[in-house]
Amino acid sequence: MRGLNSAYTPPPRKAISGRLLDEVYDDVKTHVTEAIHRLQYLNIVIDESSNINRQRVVNISAHTKIGSLYVLTEDIKALRMSGENYTNWLKNHLLIVCNGDPKRINSVNTDTCATMRDVWERLRKLPEFKHIFTIGCDSHGMQCLKFFTD
Repeated sequence: MRGLNSAYTPPPRKAISGRLLDEVYDDVKTHVTEAIHRLQYLNIVIDESSNINRQRVVNISAHTKIGSLYVLTEDIKALRMSGENYTNWLKNHLLIVCNGDPKRINSVNTDTCATMRDVWERLRKLPEFKHIFTIGCDSHGMQCLKFFTD
């Protein structure tokens, strides 16, 4: 920053990581939510991972023509994510993402573990989600396969 303008004093780290970050996050979140609500159809991507605090989290994104739009990351704490629990959790979040209109959801992309395959079957049994095309994507497994074949 000083190379661009030596008289410029950037805000302190605390301001950037606190108030400014919160303001920018809220602004971007509003724009993303509005963009998602304007889309006629949604393709949802779900992935479970760990955050920097080693907490189990589930990430939801919407894949669009312009790329993926981040929707949320939720700490699932010690919740046992069986197929039934995951389906209930996902159902609630899908209804929020699609603004209460599940017909807007084209597809749900998950990994291919047994729990996710169970979720696919359970989603198909729910009247509001029976039309959804479920897509298994095991990118982690593909990375391992590449590693072992090199």
